[in-house]
Amino acid sequence: MKTEKLLLMKQLFEKHTILLMSEICNCFANTKMRTIIRYLNEIGYYSSYNYAGKYYTIYGIPSFDEHGLWGYKEALFSLYGNLKNTILVQLNKSEAGMTNDELTSLLHVNTKNALTDLALSNAVARYKNHGAYVYYNIEPICRKQQQTNRAALDTTSLKNILFDPYDIVEVLSAYIKGIKTPEQVTSHIRYKKHAINYTTVVAIFKSFELDYDADGKKNIF
Repeated sequence: MKTEKLLLMKQLFEKHTILLMSEICNCFANTKMRTIIRYLNEIGYYSSYNYAGKYYTIYGIPSFDEHGLWGYKEALFSLYGNLKNTILVQLNKSEAGMTNDELTSLLHVNTKNALTDLALSNAVARYKNHGAYVYYNIEPICRKQQQTNRAALDTTSLKNILFDPYDIVEVLSAYIKGIKTPEQVTSHIRYKKHAINYTTVVAIFKSFELDYDADGKKNIF
């Protein structure tokens, strides 16, 4: 009986991709909620990091991108769990820390409240840069490198820089696809197994006068 129920649940998600808990319960009439949760735990599931986690999907269905993100219709999912955990991972692995606008652009939800909570609980560091908070890894060594890279956004010199033509092609190709910030472009290119330096990406952006305002959005879904 249990094996049949687990198979039925897998087939249900394979058919619908994502489901609300109420929809799952409707398909498992007379089954207690804690039993349904147990089935989900045995199969392995993700809950959405938007809409207060009310959407569910199971392992094997999402095709996460290089940031560990995936979306289906209005529901957004992360390989790293809820919104705060996802923000922490993105910040900790970022090249130059991230602002609220940059994270909002990446995650497609407003991250301001979550960032404030993380900063007040000392889970992340934050410093003002040109009037806006930039959030960094809490570890001092990582934070220092991120701050150095952040400064490169304003101070990178284009004089006497000889770019690798392949780097130029990769950066411009990513930008044309709608990946609009040096941070995201660097991650995208590295995901394709091509080594590229973050400051090189910034320099190419400046050289070609590409707009790298944080409001530039990449449609990842």
